[in-house]
Amino acid sequence: MTYRVLNSGISNSKQSLFELQQQISSGRRVMKPSDDPGSYEMITRLNDDLANIKQYTRNAERLETDLTATDNTLQSMTSLFQRIEEITVKGGDGTLSASDRVSLGKEVDGLLTQLINMANLSEGGRYVYAGLRTDAKPYEGTDTDADGMIDTITYSGSDQTKKVEINRGVYVEANIVGSSTTSPNAMFQTSQVDLFQTLIDLRDNLMAGNNTSQTTDLDQTNKCLDHILAMVSTVGAREEQVTISKELLSQRETNIQSSLDTEQSLDIAKAMTELAEKQLAYQAALKSTTMVLNRETLMDMI
Repeated sequence: MTYRVLNSGISNSKQSLFELQQQISSGRRVMKPSDDPGSYEMITRLNDDLANIKQYTRNAERLETDLTATDNTLQSMTSLFQRIEEITVKGGDGTLSASDRVSLGKEVDGLLTQLINMANLSEGGRYVYAGLRTDAKPYEGTDTDADGMIDTITYSGSDQTKKVEINRGVYVEANIVGSSTTSPNAMFQTSQVDLFQTLIDLRDNLMAGNNTSQTTDLDQTNKCLDHILAMVSTVGAREEQVTISKELLSQRETNIQSSLDTEQSLDIAKAMTELAEKQLAYQAALKSTTMVLNRETLMDMI
């Protein structure tokens, strides 16, 4: 009976010593619910909040990457259509020769190829302007009349968008579709404007020597530029929303981390003093147990 009592005391002392060593090693005073039930519950809630914030931040950062890529595309598109505007004006000059217009037409054809490449932009293995079908190239140019020039653009992406939560209850459209017959916010083709067809028509008019179409070509080019500027505004608004959300998330993360530190941080100096006391108590318990066992052994021998 005496042995069991002493052995139980030593085991408890050893376990207490081990748990304190774990706390010192981790720097945390609450390792399990029994350490401090109230603090453990609070720490669990704070860690859940922190995990959510980290997920929101990852969502925002991924969205920011796509928006930055789109912003860069829009800048390139602006430069491209400013050049198209110059070509359109120049193409209406009645003094130009047929060969001059053909040269301008060939330049437009090259710009059309550039625009298709922009529309097939890929980031991280995902096609940015393919709607929800991000695993396949959305645009394909076809030469249907075998004259060596693209005259048909086929879109194989979707016109659907998805919303991503970048803060609690805050959702932002995560993608911009390339083509849509219902939304004015598609990048390249909408019910009101078709950037590809504008270039195809201008190229064909120049190649055919048709300078009477300048007014129509210039009108379509200006519509394209207006559309691009509207898209710049749309993307800019989303970028601003993401930036604000990231700032709020960062502040919230700092506050939660501070609360976590308050709830679970261990007073190392105090813990080291307690550890020394527990080690002395443990050694004393071992010594006492040894003495008692030796005494009982001696009595048994007598």
